[in-house]
Amino acid sequence: MAKQDEYTRYTIRVPSKLYERLQSAAGDASVNAEIIRRLELSFQLDRELPIASMALDEMEAGIAQQREMFDLTKELVEEVKGLREIVGHIAEHGLAPEIQDGLKRLVQSQGKGNKN
Repeated sequence: MAKQDEYTRYTIRVPSKLYERLQSAAGDASVNAEIIRRLELSFQLDRELPIASMALDEMEAGIAQQREMFDLTKELVEEVKGLREIVGHIAEHGLAPEIQDGLKRLVQSQGKGNKN
């Protein structure tokens, strides 16, 4: 048995049904050992729960970012579908000459702007 000066004797009243549950949970150990084990665990949880809560908050933020990226990806897919329709129409019907000239000028002006 441990040294007596390492312990403080403290008497508590426990409801009978709770005491029976403690006895059952203790198994081969004493009820006192079971109470100490559970008290120690509760203090450990007091230290660990805030850390776990912060981790969950970070996970929720990550999930929110992933949802946002997913939504943006869906929007881009829809835009690409629209562009494919436009390209299909152009391939089938061609472009009017004035639109071709305008596109050439646009491409040339962007090309010059990227070189600077």
